[in-house]
Amino acid sequence: MALVEEDLMLYVASLMGENCRKQIRKTTTKNSVYRVCMYKREKVEAFLKLILPYVYGEIKRGLILDLLADCETYNRWVLEGGKTKAAEHAARFRSDQEK
Repeated sequence: MALVEEDLMLYVASLMGENCRKQIRKTTTKNSVYRVCMYKREKVEAFLKLILPYVYGEIKRGLILDLLADCETYNRWVLEGGKTKAAEHAARFRSDQEK
């Protein structure tokens, strides 16, 4: 996420426990650009849920809803044992390769 409003980006960074970095690039009007990066799916999911009520643009709202649906699919997969099943499959595959 990148914006020109430094105070807003610092606030988002503090809410999410992340850093806010000033970018080297400038806008066409010579404003500084500030960026907050979130790499953990849980943080991204929480942030999207927080901002969703305030997003009114149809396209952006649709993108957020799609991302939240993907998160829900992943969460369901994990609850159904997806990670464990994948790890077991990988272990069997490695074992077969060694033979």
